[in-house]
Amino acid sequence: MPRHVPIRTPDVPDRARYQDYKPQLRQDFLHACGYCGDGDRFYGGLPGYHVDHFAPKKRFPAREFLYTNLVYSCPYCNRGKSDKWIGDDPDQSHDGQAGFIDPCLPDFDDHLERDAEGRFVAKSAVGGYMITHLRLYLDRHRLIWAIQTLHALRERAQSLRHRLKADDARYVPLLEAIAEISEQIDDYSREVFGAPAQ
Repeated sequence: MPRHVPIRTPDVPDRARYQDYKPQLRQDFLHACGYCGDGDRFYGGLPGYHVDHFAPKKRFPAREFLYTNLVYSCPYCNRGKSDKWIGDDPDQSHDGQAGFIDPCLPDFDDHLERDAEGRFVAKSAVGGYMITHLRLYLDRHRLIWAIQTLHALRERAQSLRHRLKADDARYVPLLEAIAEISEQIDDYSREVFGAPAQ
């Protein structure tokens, strides 16, 4: 499942608290963590998600309310990243060996990818640093990726179903495939989270 590159809305009106940007961030980041891609529904939705300061607010307080510095983040990635930063320049996020890539930049994908099982794989030294410090190696990210991939397959199959007529020879096999994918999603979700994913 390819990663959707989030795009921050330009010229977002200023807010009194950085947490007040969360609904807009949620929309811009397509309801998923900018770093790991986990959907927020696996963390209780909007209330369970965090706002990460890409250049940490503790080190760069002038960027605390700067919308272009905010990332919609799952609690695991936000806590893993914490206040880590490689230097004293908020505009230099990495040195080619260590640091972070803003998930809204297309070159984020030059440093990280997923293997066929959904595990993060480093494509660069910076990618390896991010896997370690964001804790992208956690099984939960792989398991959530698998569930999201199954959901995407089911949605695609459903959309194809509506293109076929009931008398088309491919209709029944497609319905059977949809049912099998749905059953796999529910079984996998029960095994991982104790209940079917919605």
